Amino acid sequence: MNADPAIGPVRPAPVDESVDYIGLFWRAKWWLVVGAILGLLGALAYLRAATPLYRASLQVVPVEQGGAAVSRNISGLASLAGINLPRGQGSQFGVLLETIKGADVATAVAADKPLMRRLFPNQWDARTRSWREPADPLREFKIATKSLLAMPIEPWSPPGRAALQRRLAKSLVIDEDQKRAIATIMLTDSDPELARDLLAALYRSADTHLRLRMDKRTSAYVAYIARKLSQVTLAEHREALAQALSEQERVLMMARSGQPFAADTLGTVAVTDKPVSPNTLMALVIGLGLGIGIAAAAIFGLDWRRRRRLG
Repeated sequence: MNADPAIGPVRPAPVDESVDYIGLFWRAKWWLVVGAILGLLGALAYLRAATPLYRASLQVVPVEQGGAAVSRNISGLASLAGINLPRGQGSQFGVLLETIKGADVATAVAADKPLMRRLFPNQWDARTRSWREPADPLREFKIATKSLLAMPIEPWSPPGRAALQRRLAKSLVIDEDQKRAIATIMLTDSDPELARDLLAALYRSADTHLRLRMDKRTSAYVAYIARKLSQVTLAEHREALAQALSEQERVLMMARSGQPFAADTLGTVAVTDKPVSPNTLMALVIGLGLGIGIAAAAIFGLDWRRRRRLG
């Protein structure tokens, strides 16, 4: 701090902390251009390295079977004879949409060996025609890390239900429109033909699983009602049981008809002609934005350091 004999100590003028950002970025515009170019180059490198994914989709609608009404009628009629039958289990269509993601369907699809070989080609040895553990250069490092963190180390096993479920958790999406009673089942994969075949197999297995389960349950109901019918003597009760038996046999006929049981398809599985991922335009926009943003942050940081030194 300098001193003037006439007016005393002279304080330095305060530094103007306001920044002309427009002027600042205009003077450093070439840095922004370089950042934009680098961002676009990074996006192009990502697009080149990324695996293109195709989407297979299948639209399904409920099968008109009156299952809920039948169940209510049976329970009401049978109650007249003092017989308690299980209540309906809800919409078979909704059950199918949940079943298609479940363990039972995954187990059934995993039994299709040719399909599993296509799903996990890096674990199938065509020469020995057997499964083998895939080569992993980081295997020892992963084992050491898990041991250090006291994490369980699972030994390798041939791909089956669990491996298929893990894969489906990443690629299977179900979009249900409850207002229109229609659902779209979508599956993404790098192989469009594999996506189509896997989605078709999942739908068939889910519908077959529900058909067999209904067949088993309804057969038990038919046997139960028939046994009670032979024991009841009151005409009114016998008539109620006979009607309940007729309705159960109708459900059994639908389960054994070979037609879609819980959900019917609108056409066949459709596969996109072009990859749905990665999104080229989105990747370029994000790369451009990141490049300009990083360049702008660097310009602002350097200017802030310069003003701090001057202050």
